[in-house]
Amino acid sequence: MGHLLISRGLLAEEEWNATLEKEPVSLAVLAETFVESGRLPEADWAVAIAEAFDLPFLAEITDVDPDLLSKVPSDLAFKRLALPLRRDNGSVVVAVTDPEPDQVYEDFRILTGAARIKVVISTEKHLRQAIQKSYGATVERMAADLSGDREGDGTTSETGLEVDHDIGNLRELAGEPTVVNLVNLILFEAIRDKASDIHIEPFEADLKLRYRLDGMLKEMPPPPKHLRLAITSRIKIMAGMNIAERFVPQDGHIRLSLEGRQIDLRVSCCPTVYGESVVLRILDKSSLILDIQELGMAEEDRSKFDEVIRRPHGIFLVTGPTGSGKTTTLYTALIQIFLLH
Repeated sequence: MGHLLISRGLLAEEEWNATLEKEPVSLAVLAETFVESGRLPEADWAVAIAEAFDLPFLAEITDVDPDLLSKVPSDLAFKRLALPLRRDNGSVVVAVTDPEPDQVYEDFRILTGAARIKVVISTEKHLRQAIQKSYGATVERMAADLSGDREGDGTTSETGLEVDHDIGNLRELAGEPTVVNLVNLILFEAIRDKASDIHIEPFEADLKLRYRLDGMLKEMPPPPKHLRLAITSRIKIMAGMNIAERFVPQDGHIRLSLEGRQIDLRVSCCPTVYGESVVLRILDKSSLILDIQELGMAEEDRSKFDEVIRRPHGIFLVTGPTGSGKTTTLYTALIQIFLLH
């Protein structure tokens, strides 16, 4: 690895040796040291790994076998950062960024029933995009698949109003793999698209799903209405709410781990004529921008903003709709004031 990177002028020999002298390091640690710090382009790192391990390198991932996706859970693909691509004479070809962890091969071999696993190398960026495209962007497709027969589900009366349910049945509905996967996909897509809020609202004829993006509510493909009660119950269980109580407002909290980031969701549930309306506020600390240059202000506005926060005393107002960046702007101002003093 080191010889390849040094011979191509991508790293200085002293830089490589200094890293190895500290302690025995894995490829994951080296990637963090050189790639995530910006000292080495990700594509060059991936090509060097492929050559060092005598493995094929994929610049892009296009075709993925749907049958393999159905056998490998999405959470495992994200956790291992590995994606099954296709079958090849009894083997399964899997794209990874790090060829060292043997557990990845064993997990995928067992799940797919393959005789062996063939590995190809890709960049982390392209692999994450491919996993998200293969597993993540499927709420619309999944909703269509689940729309089927809505007769006799027992969640609404002929007037569209909610009827009573047994608590045990609610827990059973919320625990169905189909419902769990659908809720997970809704949360994942909203976080991926950098939404600040998720709105799930029941109406007489349908169920609306909307994400707040850049302060504006954007309507998404709706989940099947006959799963409304199951979806609501699943979210309430995740948020630590009382699923038996559906006629008073409730608040809860969900903490998720996604791609190494801790994400908090504030959940509010409010009864309506056609069932409970759920709003989830997404609080992703890792997405917080704390640099004035990256706030998206016009040059003139940024100059005025910078001038105001440099004053020794005074007050200024920050206004805007939900999710427009008021808190981010104020945190950025505080950081700049702290650095100035």
